[in-house]
Amino acid sequence: MREFAKISPQFWISEQGRQIKQLGVDAQLLAFYLQSSPNSTMIGIYYLPIAFIMHELAMSYERVEIALHLLNTIDYCSYDAKSEYVWVHDMAFWQIETSLKENDHRVKGIINALEMLPGLPFLDAYYEKYTEAFHLERDEGAQEGLASKEKENREEIKKIENEKDKAERILNFFIVKTGKNYRINEDTLSPIITRLRSGVSERKCFQLIANKTRRWKGHEVMDEHLKIETLFGSKFEKYLADLPKESQLPEESDLPEDEIETTQV
Repeated sequence: MREFAKISPQFWISEQGRQIKQLGVDAQLLAFYLQSSPNSTMIGIYYLPIAFIMHELAMSYERVEIALHLLNTIDYCSYDAKSEYVWVHDMAFWQIETSLKENDHRVKGIINALEMLPGLPFLDAYYEKYTEAFHLERDEGAQEGLASKEKENREEIKKIENEKDKAERILNFFIVKTGKNYRINEDTLSPIITRLRSGVSERKCFQLIANKTRRWKGHEVMDEHLKIETLFGSKFEKYLADLPKESQLPEESDLPEDEIETTQV
């Protein structure tokens, strides 16, 4: 959090200040807030979820959204709802200077701050506006690295979601086959996901459940061990090794319909 922010006395009497006054009280308050927000930075781009504005200005979501839109229409700021970052267009001029000498230590500080940002839709416009005044050099490699990291994060999230979907299908199959009650939550899915991550196919998990259900269900001793935590626990590899050959596995009617279709293709 910055200790102070510069607010020019010219703010209210400038051309843009007069435009802001015509937009109403909410837009005036938000415009002033964007210059002095606890999250604000000297470069004028910073993380600012709408929830922060709602809390600190005691505004509803609708009022904040309308005020942001109005300020955007007069080129005061841009807001990216996806990343929740705001850019106050002239803020770097207000907080730093209208121009800097190339050897000014603040040039490096501005460049470093920009390189820390994620890939934002208004970065190109920012560089176009400030490159000459602040001698900015855009590190394309750093931007590509950030984009690559974001792609990796998206792929990792997709992978986790895919694992969870598979684990839920396996658990639902177990519930249907055994008639036992299980809540679908992190605790019950975790042992299944662990096995999927080790490289075991979804089909093998179905086959193991079908095989053990046929052998153990209703047995006076083994029925008690017909549990997810048992089948996917420490003896999982042994249970897999004990599976009959493909030709001797349970009938296809014991497997989910999508697995039967996979077999027939």
